[in-house]
Amino acid sequence: MKAWKVFSGIVVLLVAAGAAAWHFRFDLIIMLARAKQPKIEANHAVTWAQGPVAPPAGQRPPNVVFILADDLGYNDVTLNGGGVANGAVPTPAIDSIAHQGVTFANGYSGNATCAPSRAAIMTGRYATRFGFEFTPTPVAFSRVVGGHQGDSLHPSHFNKDEVKNTPKDDSTEAVPSTEITIAEALKTRGYHTVHLGKWHLGGVKGSRPEDQGFDESLGFMAGASLFAPVGDPSVEEFAPGLGSDRQVPVGRPAVRRAVQRLEDVPPVDLHDRLPDG
Repeated sequence: MKAWKVFSGIVVLLVAAGAAAWHFRFDLIIMLARAKQPKIEANHAVTWAQGPVAPPAGQRPPNVVFILADDLGYNDVTLNGGGVANGAVPTPAIDSIAHQGVTFANGYSGNATCAPSRAAIMTGRYATRFGFEFTPTPVAFSRVVGGHQGDSLHPSHFNKDEVKNTPKDDSTEAVPSTEITIAEALKTRGYHTVHLGKWHLGGVKGSRPEDQGFDESLGFMAGASLFAPVGDPSVEEFAPGLGSDRQVPVGRPAVRRAVQRLEDVPPVDLHDRLPDG
């Protein structure tokens, strides 16, 4: 009788553990993925290559600075009459670039997701033409995304049959080295090229920024990486439960500080030239 009670108790515990694991399966997958992320090292000084002491004689080509806001939506900035949470988080500095410059209203992304669209920007070609039409994603993360309900127009779907065809190391999914990048094209004109921030166009030898035309690179190779550890006091983080697709309660202190910082940023003056050095 005693053995039967012990056995019954073990069965109940296993069933309860299994039910809890199933209920929190997506959270467990995300925790596992985070545990596999590269460790964020302590901040340290970077020694950059030095430019010439004096500007070269004669006419020189202009400096080119390209800033890409990954997955920035049309309605994420207040320029277009909307903005996050109906304009509760204004973006005056970003808006000023458009006000003083040129807005390409009919310029569309080359793809609906981050990595292929940046591959198109880097090469000037649709990423589908060279086999980079999907964002390199671990299977576990794809399983999480596919497990969400979605909506009637865009239902979520995880194709289990394709798992066997997916590389176990998503860093091997890369823009082919045979493609000519904008960095490689600029180097033929004498430019010194630098990459900063997210890459996500290949993380193995032959596909990294330094292999694709950049003289210097400082950033991370994989997607969904952090610039700093969670809780870093120098980084303004989202309050728990907030996202760009949700209403932002401006009463939260973190959001109030973020809004105040954005309002304090002076507009960008496009007439200021970068130093010739």
